[in-house]
Amino acid sequence: MNVRRWLGVGIAVAVCLILVTSGVTGSVPEPSESGSLESPGETTGQINEPFDPRPGTFTVTEVSPGKTTADVGETLTVRAIIDSNQQGPVGVSVTLTANDQEVETQTTGMVPQSKFPLTALFEWTPQEPGVYQIAVNDVEARSQVVVGDVARNTSDDDDDTEEPEPPAEPDQFSVVNVSLDEPEIAPGESTTVVADIRNDGDEAGDYEVTLEVDGEAVQTERVPNIQPLIEVGAQGRFNIAPNETGTYTISVNGVETDRQLVVEESGGGGLFSFLGVLGFLPLGLLRTVLLFVGLPILLVFLALKGAAIYLGY
Repeated sequence: MNVRRWLGVGIAVAVCLILVTSGVTGSVPEPSESGSLESPGETTGQINEPFDPRPGTFTVTEVSPGKTTADVGETLTVRAIIDSNQQGPVGVSVTLTANDQEVETQTTGMVPQSKFPLTALFEWTPQEPGVYQIAVNDVEARSQVVVGDVARNTSDDDDDTEEPEPPAEPDQFSVVNVSLDEPEIAPGESTTVVADIRNDGDEAGDYEVTLEVDGEAVQTERVPNIQPLIEVGAQGRFNIAPNETGTYTISVNGVETDRQLVVEESGGGGLFSFLGVLGFLPLGLLRTVLLFVGLPILLVFLALKGAAIYLGY
């Protein structure tokens, strides 16, 4: 009886073990062909992309072809200014097109916000005459580029083609600041008048500037190749050397200097004035030497002399 009881218990335990073992074995998943498992919510795909594809992460704000006319085969430099309003780094991809035909694409890695705005420079060499609309990322230049003899290669059906803008006009240039290198000089000495010129147009050009002394024109010069899209595209320089003492108002194209030019005799007198008149030592240099060398030496001498008297020497 006891043997049967224990035999039944053993059979029951064996059956339970077999069932448990079968259940565990059947729940083990087979590995995928790639040998990796994806947990719920885990995403796959490429990371560290070379540029940020989200719309609005960067913007092309200005496109300039540099000039509005060119010859067939001439290489032009197209400049595009790129800005971003994002807080973090942004990748940039910009594409140059001519009449909607892709010319070149430039991409960058992730650029920190502190580096914006960026400037992208493209080189484009037209191979056929015609009128071209230049654009970068669909932002068009304000002026078209006319290449070669358009009259022979444009049909009468192109009446809706926009006329190219004329070459640079003088109105696009302006004198924004005038300064004097030396606002105080002696008669016969010279000083330089510097005029800062700005170009508000789309292309470089030349501009005439006139130096005026007390409202009267004294000298005119032509400043070449004034660059656009920057605060100061070029500078005009004049040398002036009045022979008479007095106070003069200096201006260039009507824009006056912030200080008047003062011409006066040096008050040194004696040997120094004599040397200055003979040309051995310019009076301007003489004043500098007396101020920064002679005066400190005099002060040190007086201090030592006072100490000696105080100590009884």
